[in-house]
Amino acid sequence: MSVWFLKASCRQARQLMLCAAVVTSFGCSGSDHKITGKVTGKVTYQGAPVTAGVVYLNSSTTGTGGTGVLGEDGKFTIAEPIEAGEYKVTVTPPPPPPPRADQAPPPPVAKVTNIPNKYWTEAKSDLKATVDEGDNVLEFDLKP
Repeated sequence: MSVWFLKASCRQARQLMLCAAVVTSFGCSGSDHKITGKVTGKVTYQGAPVTAGVVYLNSSTTGTGGTGVLGEDGKFTIAEPIEAGEYKVTVTPPPPPPPRADQAPPPPVAKVTNIPNKYWTEAKSDLKATVDEGDNVLEFDLKP
């Protein structure tokens, strides 16, 4: 093997190690890493499960949040992890079903009586939540 080949191989190996170090340092910089948490929870009205509706978490600080649909047991899950922090919480009735082409007027939506109007908007809702890193279980008991 020639000396030239060995010198070229060592130079290429050093260049590859330098490139790997640069890529690793950019990929591991902490500036883009956000601490997130997974959120599940339950909503009740005077102790009974709220069986239909949508839970919204919104951070006015970061402009981020999440949404979870209530099940028949009053439980919800926000599918994607959300950034750790403080959130304003609203609970709204389920949205009306989309109109169907074979129906003239949309079908009436059942009136949800166990979600008081004050929880429908951020301006009126007094519900707040703190999301920490990892798993978070939130419980809200709505009042009249």
